[in-house]
Amino acid sequence: MMKNIKVEFTEKNLTGNAGLVCFGRFIKKLGLPDLFSNLISIERASNADYQAKDVIIMLIMAVLAGAWHMSHVLIIRADSVLRAIFNWEKFPVNSTFSRIFKLFSHCHCNELSEIESVVRKKYGERNGQVESLLIWIPL
Repeated sequence: MMKNIKVEFTEKNLTGNAGLVCFGRFIKKLGLPDLFSNLISIERASNADYQAKDVIIMLIMAVLAGAWHMSHVLIIRADSVLRAIFNWEKFPVNSTFSRIFKLFSHCHCNELSEIESVVRKKYGERNGQVESLLIWIPL
């Protein structure tokens, strides 16, 4: 999903969204790309430019970068540094995001809940108790 990089200040190739690099590492450690691939049953053609897992991760990153609306996904689409780090050579336009998310049904929402359950079971237990992770997004 993402290249191994060393984060340092070099005065070129800077981004105001560098915090997403750490979050990208967190997503990779959780195994979310594989979980999305294995547990989300949305079928896209093998030659499709974007799979459901890619669009979900891109949207998560956009929200964390400050996107409040689909048109705000431009925040990360225009960030060449992030796109290079996450190997996003191509980046979907807003209508592609919408078209893929229109494929989601109640069944797919249940699959997302299953992914949350897997992650919580795998990483949320400490000393026999389940801890929760809350990400607050102001609206």
